[in-house]
Amino acid sequence: MLPGASTGDLGVTPCRCRPREKPPSVRSTRLAAARSTGSSAPPRPSSSGASSGSSDRGTARRCDIAVDEHPGPVAGDLGALPADAFDGLAGGFGDAATIALLADAELAVNRALVGEVAGETAAGAQVLAELERRAPEVFDEVLRHPFVRSWAVSCLAGGADCDPDWAAAIAAAVAVRAGLELDVPVRAHGGRIHLPTIGFFAAPAPEVTVVAGPSSFTLRWPGGRARVPGTAGGWHAARWVTLDGVRILIEDADPYRESVPHAAAGRLDPEAAGGWSEMLGRAWSHLVTDAPGQVDGLRKGLRAIVPLTPAPDGTPRGATSRHAFGALGLTRTDDPAVVAVLLVHEFQHTKLGAVLDLIDLVPQHAVAQRLPVGWRSGPLPVEAVLRGAYAQLAVADVWRHRAERGARDGDILFRRHRDWTVRAIDALRAGDRLTAAGSRFVGRMADTVATWG
Repeated sequence: MLPGASTGDLGVTPCRCRPREKPPSVRSTRLAAARSTGSSAPPRPSSSGASSGSSDRGTARRCDIAVDEHPGPVAGDLGALPADAFDGLAGGFGDAATIALLADAELAVNRALVGEVAGETAAGAQVLAELERRAPEVFDEVLRHPFVRSWAVSCLAGGADCDPDWAAAIAAAVAVRAGLELDVPVRAHGGRIHLPTIGFFAAPAPEVTVVAGPSSFTLRWPGGRARVPGTAGGWHAARWVTLDGVRILIEDADPYRESVPHAAAGRLDPEAAGGWSEMLGRAWSHLVTDAPGQVDGLRKGLRAIVPLTPAPDGTPRGATSRHAFGALGLTRTDDPAVVAVLLVHEFQHTKLGAVLDLIDLVPQHAVAQRLPVGWRSGPLPVEAVLRGAYAQLAVADVWRHRAERGARDGDILFRRHRDWTVRAIDALRAGDRLTAAGSRFVGRMADTVATWG
């Protein structure tokens, strides 16, 4: 369960959100995960600077976005996850159906967070609720964008980079993707008009109206306009790569991608972007061979790759954010086998983060305890040990497959990552460091290691 969440604080204001009706077969997340700022009472963003382009500018509007309801979490309960899905994830994997459950749970968290933030500002609030009714599938698809949650968490935490009016940019993105005829005023953020998952435009004015339509959209401001696609010379479309039939965003522009540590500043030039696409395509071929148990989950859960700044010593690095499900940060490297390991390692973090949004695996009294690990020089908090061991488990499995094929140093690296995993599992299981669900989770991790002999 996320820091700051409790069974009594659902993190959703009832007057702004309504239960979302779904078929009984679709499991919903716990709303306690919605308040994910780590603060019991985060400051509310001010609506004084909000812009809606109408006469009630600056007046907070009701944002009637539907949210999924679920009773508050109980430590040890498997929450929104069926037992077989929980056990599959705990074993280090998770098929497409299981990752879809996690993704739907994270969407519900995003809905609740956006409902809170949008309810505090005039800009985009009413439009968001209208768009949900007119284009529910597209609405959900945009709200699944990893950095929608990063934005909302920043605002609820009173972050310096919070721009409550970015709700209007989200609304404009939904309208454009749905091809609806709608005008949405969007204020510039950092000198840009950025529409999540679509692209950005160097802002010619403090506010630009996005005029959406069936086959194109127009950016309009006092004294000028630009059509996309068409005459908009300053428009920069979002970059995508298709991996195994799935479109993945190469996210080099979203202003909230910096929630991923070491996110690179600046947009990739066309040559660099092409290099990223080629690198990821080659790495995916290695995944199919070396991580067959992870491929279906990655196809379902991976949504964005964030280019990272290289480490000072040139060591390949990866990163994720707890508040950006489905976004993986990577440095560019010419070795696709290394990239494949990074993808598996970081996707383990994003999967476990989603599980922890739903279920307490570490009891409160053990949170401050620290344990030594093999992959770091110093001791780590219990939950960090669990996250690291979960990643090492999957990396060991990659090297197990490579060792079976006779890869250079494959057996050495398999044993190294396996032994790190085993020692971490033993430390986690010693004492009273796990909830009942946590014990079950780590037990399934141990079961996977035991099958390796």
